[in-house]
Amino acid sequence: MSHKELIDRHRAAILAGDYDALMATYAEDAAIVSAMANAVGHEAIRGWYEYTPEGTFNGFQEVQSAEHDNVYVLIWKTDGMPFSTDTFVIENGKILRQTVAISTFS
Repeated sequence: MSHKELIDRHRAAILAGDYDALMATYAEDAAIVSAMANAVGHEAIRGWYEYTPEGTFNGFQEVQSAEHDNVYVLIWKTDGMPFSTDTFVIENGKILRQTVAISTFS
């Protein structure tokens, strides 16, 4: 599976609220790093997404993406966030590390 296919599967799981499918995109020892909170491991990462307010991803649009070696960058926006970006480090077909930066909710 390509990095883009993995991230597309990741995004589809988020938008569907399918946390089992979402966790399948992460390595067991994955970590999310953000200014809001960090999450390490499946249990913490699942909780991080379950805590996300309903409607956060309404109107999701991919603005731009790029990849190099094992790094994938995604710039996106939603109805409530005019600019957001995620950077993924991918190993063995799974997300190992992810950084998240979002604009202030409007």
